[in-house]
Amino acid sequence: MGASIRNMFTFNKKSHRSQQKQKQQDKSRESSLSPSSSVASFSTMSTSEQDIRGIFRTLEPYWSFYHPQQHYWCHFDMDQTMALEQHYQGGRTKHMTLALHDESGSSCTVHFYQQQQQQQLKDGGLHFVMGKTLHRTVAPVWWFEQDLPDGSKGMCRFEHKNQVRLEALSEDRTRLSLVDSGLENASTTVIMTSNGQEEQQEEMRGLLYVHAHPPPMHSLDQKLQDIYSPSTINVATGPFDMAILQRRGSI
Repeated sequence: MGASIRNMFTFNKKSHRSQQKQKQQDKSRESSLSPSSSVASFSTMSTSEQDIRGIFRTLEPYWSFYHPQQHYWCHFDMDQTMALEQHYQGGRTKHMTLALHDESGSSCTVHFYQQQQQQQLKDGGLHFVMGKTLHRTVAPVWWFEQDLPDGSKGMCRFEHKNQVRLEALSEDRTRLSLVDSGLENASTTVIMTSNGQEEQQEEMRGLLYVHAHPPPMHSLDQKLQDIYSPSTINVATGPFDMAILQRRGSI
């Protein structure tokens, strides 16, 4: 999965699209997609009325453990998940040690095979065993194309509520309107182009039509207050010429 689009995903939800629109329009006339192009390199088509982006669905691993002191299941963070998945898929190591990002700041030993449990428990510390206190699941994650600050193509997660709504779309309903925190001052319309009858590790599922709205303006009362509110001038430290101040005072 070296060319996986997950290697190019970003979680920065601040878009800088306005500075890149003209450049993208010029490039879209000259560029073309090749079979070796990554799915994340689909050009984002921009018009004066709406912005069209690709929607992608991936299958992502989630690792969780049962904390014996807190007595509930906890999720490993993203960096820990990547490390666990790399060791698990490689199959070269039977156990590994991770630092827990909790108040205690302790570390734990993760065992990918149950037969090692009795041999390692005598070492003390926290031990999580696959199938008992350590679980691995695979869940779908939905993404949309999002330009990075440097103008390159990236991906951004839909927020949780929209993850659920997108996953619930069926064959008889392929259109959905939503608002997402990753798209500020905009409403969106989702149109599914693929049903995804056979689940794939990553696939393009549809298009996202972004309808931009102007940012909210200050109220009239606030504007009037800004206009008529008196301002204080510090004669001693302000960048004013005393002659100008005296001249204004004599008018």
